[in-house]
Amino acid sequence: MSSNPFSTKFIRPGAIAYQCAPGKSIAYYADCFLSNGRRGQVVGPHGTGKSTFVIAFQKELATRGLDAHLITLHSFDKSELNNLLTLKPGSILILDGFEQLPFWRRFKIIHSTLWRNIGLLTTSHVSFGLPTLLETSVDLETTQNLVRTLTGSEPPENLESLLTKHNGNLREVFFDLYDECEGIKRQ
Repeated sequence: MSSNPFSTKFIRPGAIAYQCAPGKSIAYYADCFLSNGRRGQVVGPHGTGKSTFVIAFQKELATRGLDAHLITLHSFDKSELNNLLTLKPGSILILDGFEQLPFWRRFKIIHSTLWRNIGLLTTSHVSFGLPTLLETSVDLETTQNLVRTLTGSEPPENLESLLTKHNGNLREVFFDLYDECEGIKRQ
């Protein structure tokens, strides 16, 4: 193998298509979001696909001709958030990592987007009172399918124990699989 299939370039958010639950699709979630008055939240633990979901979600909204702005807060200068409130009415603001903001700023964003007719979708580890569009989690079958997609072969036998070890955090499972591919033993 010339390149490790678990390298960051292959597993970063958006590099792999979001795996929706059976019978659901990104289009389904977009319909739900729009019928909720363009308000919602995606809630789940670390490494369960929230960022991957919102990347696909923004693309779906763009295909519908909607003006959606995705801001990933862990890599964004939070002091510039005031500039986001210059968004035009009818646009949609997607904030990935909403829990990273202080209470007063979350409160201001929730209420100012509402009265300015700007849609709002957030991701976080806990609920902040918006309608829950999706609760993310990772199961063994999804993990196996993603590993097959990345490697083109059957997943290793220790996949279930890795998923248990990392409490369903797929990102951490991939880090361990990267190390295994490189022959590195993690302490």
